[in-house]
Amino acid sequence: MQMQMKESFDEGVATVEVLFEESDRAIDYRFLAVNRAHQVMSGLGSEVVRKRIREVMPDVDPSVIQRLGKVALTGEPVRFEDYIPSVNRWFEVYLSRLGPQGSRTVVSVSKDITERKRREGLQTFLLTLSDALRPLVDPQQIQVLAADLLGEHLQVNHALYGEVRGEQIHISHSYAKGLAPMVGSFHAEDFGKRLMDGHRAGRLQVCANTTSDPLFDEQERQVLAAAHVGAYIAVPLVKEGVWVGLLSVQNIQPRDWAPTEVEAVQEVAERTWAAVERTRAERALRESEEKYRSLFESIDEGVCTIEVLFDEHEKAVDY
Repeated sequence: MQMQMKESFDEGVATVEVLFEESDRAIDYRFLAVNRAHQVMSGLGSEVVRKRIREVMPDVDPSVIQRLGKVALTGEPVRFEDYIPSVNRWFEVYLSRLGPQGSRTVVSVSKDITERKRREGLQTFLLTLSDALRPLVDPQQIQVLAADLLGEHLQVNHALYGEVRGEQIHISHSYAKGLAPMVGSFHAEDFGKRLMDGHRAGRLQVCANTTSDPLFDEQERQVLAAAHVGAYIAVPLVKEGVWVGLLSVQNIQPRDWAPTEVEAVQEVAERTWAAVERTRAERALRESEEKYRSLFESIDEGVCTIEVLFDEHEKAVDY
């Protein structure tokens, strides 16, 4: 009954025996039992039972062992959040001693909170982006900063923002990590007709593996391989039926994109476009006002602008 209950949990449950030196310093721990959810969450499988953590994870953080040791010695339960790089996920973990004082057995209950942590990270990133873009008045500076911040946030190999003029995609800057920057003017069809048809139609395109995606034929796969594109997210910007811009992030290796990563690219695309259009509109207004002011001040005749004031009978009484 106890095993059936444990297997029904959504949380990962593991029972471990903490191993100590003579000085009561925790040096390792041995798995006594793990449920199916723990096997999936940890990526360790069921083979870990009766094995020590240092056998299956030689580079385990010593602080993890010390934390378990403290719970075993004191009997005081603890709750904390932990990131496991090997599975790229966040967990909320609850540790509690099992048995009376002197017991070295600890129960660990883990809940996957990766999606919540990713969403928190997305909101923090978008606030940072908005604060960074707000004071900028040059369109190119906006595009540069947006691409760089997005590239760092997602840890990709390329992040670029391009403006579409006719059949040309103009890229003045690209974030690049491990690759040469992609800068210049490119013909839309250089990246494959079907891919560009999707961009013109305003379709979001998310590819986890360019070598197996049915969107591409063999020739297009070769083009992408030559450009070192193993995975990508592409957000075309279509305004009033016209394809005007593109924001894309690319990875050398295949990559399963999280929903929040796709959302981040979509948000940055729209916010970059809005910021660029705002600065261009403000620049156009300033230039128009300057032309009007120059014209006004260059006239030799005395000129003033007045407002005529009328009474209730529509008789001019003042100005």
